[in-house]
Amino acid sequence: SLKNNYIRTFWGVREGRPLPPTQLLNLMGKEIKRLNTEDKIKRFSRKLNSWCATYRGSILEPKSGMSHYRAHTDLTACGFKQHHSLLLALLRRDNPPTTDEMNNLLGIVETIYIRYILVGNMRANIFENLFFKWSKLALEYSSLDRLKRVMLGDISQQVTAPTQFEEVFAQLTPKTKVATYLLSKIERHEVPSLNHTSDFAQAQALPILPTIGHHYLPDDWKVWYTAQEYAKGYPTRIGNYALIQERSVTVPHNGDFDQRRSAIVDNCRAFTHSKADLERLGSFHPYIIDARGEAMAKIAAAVWDLDNFS
Repeated sequence: SLKNNYIRTFWGVREGRPLPPTQLLNLMGKEIKRLNTEDKIKRFSRKLNSWCATYRGSILEPKSGMSHYRAHTDLTACGFKQHHSLLLALLRRDNPPTTDEMNNLLGIVETIYIRYILVGNMRANIFENLFFKWSKLALEYSSLDRLKRVMLGDISQQVTAPTQFEEVFAQLTPKTKVATYLLSKIERHEVPSLNHTSDFAQAQALPILPTIGHHYLPDDWKVWYTAQEYAKGYPTRIGNYALIQERSVTVPHNGDFDQRRSAIVDNCRAFTHSKADLERLGSFHPYIIDARGEAMAKIAAAVWDLDNFS
């Protein structure tokens, strides 16, 4: 599977478009037939192997010191891989991107994932043609600023921007890895002094209201949550999550709100935005989850905005 993905990505970058299996095999066959001397075979084999080393060492197994590490690992953890072709092309340029250039371009990718796919509920493969097109241009253009302008232009012209971003974001029910990414990015935005790699190495989003069956909740929680409210999905909404800095910490399901909040606050550590947010909560009612989700949505609208890259 990994080899197939690499081969598909390698030829897709060169062609500037995703290739269906039959077209890919035909194209490979034609190219191989042209390798009719030992010298041509060696040159092509070295290129294929060199690109493969980049794909393996920088995309499949990135190191924390790499400029693309944070954004790439966040996206991959969320199950988004459509950016691999663009990232491979950027890393194979004769003049590799600076850290600022890489952050800028991957910031656009992150915005695509959050604003259009996660919140806009669009299918990720809608953008696949664009990513392969941009990957080819990344190798052809000497200016990455020119590439950025093309990317922003293609998005505005070819993709309908989702509406009601804040309203939808506030009601998201993300899986744990996605919630961790969302809250981590919000935390980095609100506390710029944090190290975007080391401080978030063990970050994890935890629910404040335990995500267990309503009949297992302590009586203190049942005062505020009826079974009907619980069944509406409050425990899995983004507003119920808090960010801690130690992934191995276990927060007990038993006990009242103050006990659970105290355990989470103790492990927020350097996440001062998350800590302050939790400390402000005097008690926990259903409307708290809605209010926290709305507050996160306002920050998210500023973080994931393509206008930031214009």
